[in-house]
Amino acid sequence: MTESIENRLNVAMKTALKAKDKNSLMTIRMVKAAMQELMNRPKAPEATTDALWQEVIGSYMKKLDKSAEEYKKVGERGQEKLTEIAGEKVFLKPFLPVQIEGDALKAIVMQAIEATGANSPKDTGRVMGSIMKGHKGEVDSKNVKDLIAAALTQA
Repeated sequence: MTESIENRLNVAMKTALKAKDKNSLMTIRMVKAAMQELMNRPKAPEATTDALWQEVIGSYMKKLDKSAEEYKKVGERGQEKLTEIAGEKVFLKPFLPVQIEGDALKAIVMQAIEATGANSPKDTGRVMGSIMKGHKGEVDSKNVKDLIAAALTQA
């Protein structure tokens, strides 16, 4: 049986503390804080699961992507932060499921378009819902949306 994400994060935290790796330590603490925030909400799950950890880490990665976009707009002054964000993403990626990309993702999109009978950009939401329902956590929603838009504008 593979080790849980929570245990892997705890081991990584101990390693980062010993190595005085401030960036990894900060990343782990941010993810743990996000999980704690989720667990403190009303109607929160009673215990953490790998799926819940992946959801929290995925959400944190999306926040990092948004931050990166903002730092790119700043130009040269944002380079240091962009490097930091890239490091956080590299650190967190192994905790997430492998993402479906490239031709495999295109095939999923085309199959969903055919299955839903979509034929115009107005049908994007229906196709998106179909894909996300069956492949949550396995695909990047932005990539899926872009592929759907490209396919439906050509239709």
